[in-house]
Amino acid sequence: RTDAAAAAARFGGPIVLLPRATLVGVLASLLPPGTVRTSVDARLADPGDAHRPARVTTPDGELEADLVVAADGIRSASRRTLFPDHPGPVYSGFTTWRVMIPVPGGA
Repeated sequence: RTDAAAAAARFGGPIVLLPRATLVGVLASLLPPGTVRTSVDARLADPGDAHRPARVTTPDGELEADLVVAADGIRSASRRTLFPDHPGPVYSGFTTWRVMIPVPGGA
């Protein structure tokens, strides 16, 4: 658990604590409708490169995109496709990651 008052005192300003799902929802709500597709059975057909878009296959067909965020978890099928020799995740000693970003006009 994080003590918000102690963190604010340590880092010199107010902080916002929120669950990851809330952050993802807020960020997704700022994009045009249909931009973000979650919980989709998708497979990376072609990662693309600087000259051609990435291609993803879903039950509804194939999609092309300039950017594909493969947030498919610790056992990422996308990582295995793109980096077949990658040894997989290794425990870092941390169970929580925190990030601090400046707020325009904030403290």
